[in-house]
Amino acid sequence: MRPFLLSAAAVVMLAAAGRADDKLVSRVFEVADLVIPIPDFAPPGNKAPSPAERFKQPTADERAEQFVRQVITVVRPASWQANGGAGEIEYFDLGHALVVKNTPEVVAEVEAYLKGLRRLQDVSVVTELRLVGVAPGFAAEHGLTPGAVLSDKQAAAVLEAAQGDARCNVLQAPKLTTFDGQVATVRVGERRVFVTGVEAVPMKGQVVCVPQQKAADLGHTVTLCGRLSAGGKAVNLRVHAAHTRLSDEKVELVPVVTKVTPVFEGGSQGVPVPVTQFVQAPKLKTDAAERAARVPDGQTLVVGGWTEPGERVEAGVPVLSQIPYVSRLFKTTGIAPDREVVVLATVRVIRNAEEAAPGK
Repeated sequence: MRPFLLSAAAVVMLAAAGRADDKLVSRVFEVADLVIPIPDFAPPGNKAPSPAERFKQPTADERAEQFVRQVITVVRPASWQANGGAGEIEYFDLGHALVVKNTPEVVAEVEAYLKGLRRLQDVSVVTELRLVGVAPGFAAEHGLTPGAVLSDKQAAAVLEAAQGDARCNVLQAPKLTTFDGQVATVRVGERRVFVTGVEAVPMKGQVVCVPQQKAADLGHTVTLCGRLSAGGKAVNLRVHAAHTRLSDEKVELVPVVTKVTPVFEGGSQGVPVPVTQFVQAPKLKTDAAERAARVPDGQTLVVGGWTEPGERVEAGVPVLSQIPYVSRLFKTTGIAPDREVVVLATVRVIRNAEEAAPGK
């Protein structure tokens, strides 16, 4: 029997007819976690990106288009309309939904592919922060140079040596569990509001001076971002730590004299009266340290540090005054010595439950 040969055009027509006979089903997938990017690391005080830098970043529409192109390239490329097939795929900004219309087998493969992408993202980075206050020279003596990476034993030895100092003070922030590439900020301190200026605002035909307030975060602020390395056994960690304080507890008051025209009942105006308002001029001092390094899982990064001046302290036992008919209590006051603050960051990688389960 002679073989039956078909032309290329006939093969394409038969394939198209076969696809037309297949039953297509529709499915909606929520893909907000796969399309919306995690913000990049931007420590406080950094300048906003320039227009040229913002231009390089893909827009929301470009990210959606790239995501759709990625799906149809990996999952049955020949089955989509873009490649001559019958399948349809479209992304909608409202609800961040991916609508897929194809054969049941292809739709199941798309679902499996999206689950695989989520498993790659289902990795958490746990960062443990410590701000260790010790005597000046402690960091140099124990080799705590900025950017150094310590093993578990080395970090434990450093903390044990620090506890031998009577002036040791360890501030341990809560453990931060973040997604891969997510930015987190920890603030330990207080927020104070100062009246730092006066703004002239027109109101009802008059110029009114409105006080302007400015908030200042006093204390420690740490911003960090950890990205898992290609091998998954290390974290590319970047940490920005800062300590803001008032260099002088007595905030200076600056008088600002303005004139207010009184308005009486009936609309008549009186003689302008000078009014004195006081604005504050706080003197803020900020010490900061920033470091980026590749830290193996379970090890500790020495971010850096600064020197804090000693504070006024009261010590001693109250003593009753010996002056007759006078009852006074006296306390011994003094200035505590300066101390050095070293910022340590320990990272650990936590994978999803399926990979962590035994036998997987």
